[in-house]
Amino acid sequence: ADVRMDTLERLDEFLAELHDDGVMVIGVTVPYHYEIYDAMQVSGDYTYMDKAAPMIDTLFERYGFDYYYFADMRVYGASYDEWYDGWHITESNSLRMLNLIFQEHPDLFDDYTDDDVVQTMLDTFTNPMDVLGELPQ
Repeated sequence: ADVRMDTLERLDEFLAELHDDGVMVIGVTVPYHYEIYDAMQVSGDYTYMDKAAPMIDTLFERYGFDYYYFADMRVYGASYDEWYDGWHITESNSLRMLNLIFQEHPDLFDDYTDDDVVQTMLDTFTNPMDVLGELPQ
């Protein structure tokens, strides 16, 4: 499948407006469960995703924004079981994504996060649905 250039052009216009308005943007492609991601890749119907990612990254860079391609969380150390169901990520996957963004933007997040605490949570959780320890035991 081909990348929709008209969609990228609209994204470019939108990012330009946000940049001109002084808005800070951090773009994210959401993750897919491994089985879904792999099936999408094998089908050939979703090859535009991997083709579009560098193009999207270039657009974001043009305006000084960051873009993260989290489609395959295996790249970031997530296990097969870190999914709520076949579609939705768990706290552990969410925290993995946020942790990377926090580390790459200390100027934005250091007042609100503690890298050591976040890393300890990622290293020691037993339930990917309750990394923050808020569910009743």
